[in-house]
Amino acid sequence: MTWWINPLSRDSSWVKIPNSRKDGFGEAGRQCRTESGPLEMKNINGKTVLETAEEILAHTRPALLMVDVSNDFYHSEGAFGRTGQDLTKLQDTLEPLGTLLTAVRETAVSVVHIQNTVLPDGGSDSAAFLRFKTSASTVETPYSVEGTWGWDFLSGFEPHPGELVVQKYRPSAFVGTDLENLLREAGVETVVVAGCVTEGCVQATAVDALFRDLYTVVVEDSVASFQESLHNEGIRFLERRVAVASSDVVCGALASKGLERPKVIVDDR
Repeated sequence: MTWWINPLSRDSSWVKIPNSRKDGFGEAGRQCRTESGPLEMKNINGKTVLETAEEILAHTRPALLMVDVSNDFYHSEGAFGRTGQDLTKLQDTLEPLGTLLTAVRETAVSVVHIQNTVLPDGGSDSAAFLRFKTSASTVETPYSVEGTWGWDFLSGFEPHPGELVVQKYRPSAFVGTDLENLLREAGVETVVVAGCVTEGCVQATAVDALFRDLYTVVVEDSVASFQESLHNEGIRFLERRVAVASSDVVCGALASKGLERPKVIVDDR
C-alpha cells in the first residue's frame, strides 16, 4: 500500500492508494471543493463529464506539453525569421509561456517538451508530407533539422533534468512517438498544451489528445501563429472541441492544488 500526499486537497490530506493503481490522482481529485463548496459537474450515462478548464485541472492529473519552443520558430535568426516571417505574435507569447512553465515546475505536474524534428536530407519526410509542408509554409529551406541550432530549444525554455523530451516528425506529437504510452504510464489524464503554431502542431496535438481520451486544455495566450487570423481561426476550431483558457486561469487552477510536489511513503504492511 502506498500513501500519497494529495496535491488536489487544500488541507494536504493523505490518501491511501493501492500500489496497483497508477491513476490514483483522478479518484482523489473527485473529492475537491471550491471555496464556495463542491463543484457541480455534468453526469452523462453515469459518467462525470468535466467541462471547464478549472474543473478539468481540479479533478484530473495533468501534464504540460511544450510544443516546438525552438530557435527555428521563435528566434529572429531561426529558419522562419531569416525568411522574413513576422515573429511578433510568437515572441509576444514568451512571457506568459515562461510564467506558465515556471509555475508548473513548482508543482507535481509533469513537463514534456515536444521537439519538431526533421532528419538530415529530409529522411523523415514522405512525398505526401512534403506536399503539405510546401503548400502550408512559405519557408522553402529545411527547418527543425536534427542536430542544428534551429532545432534546439529556445534559450530559457530548455528541458530541466527529469523532464521528458519527445521528438516528433509530424504536426501531432502523438503520431509515430511514444508520447501516449509515456503519459499513460505516468497516470496522466489531461494535457495542457502550449507553444506553436496554433493552427498547426498545437491544434493537431490537442485534437489527437482528445481522440486518445485525454482531457485537453489549450493555453490561449501561450500559443500563437505567424498570422493573427490563423491563430484566431485555430482557437475558434479548438474551442468547439477542447477547453481553452488563459495562463492565469491554468496557473491559478494548478496553484489551488498546492505547490508542493507529492511526497511518497511506501508502507509494505
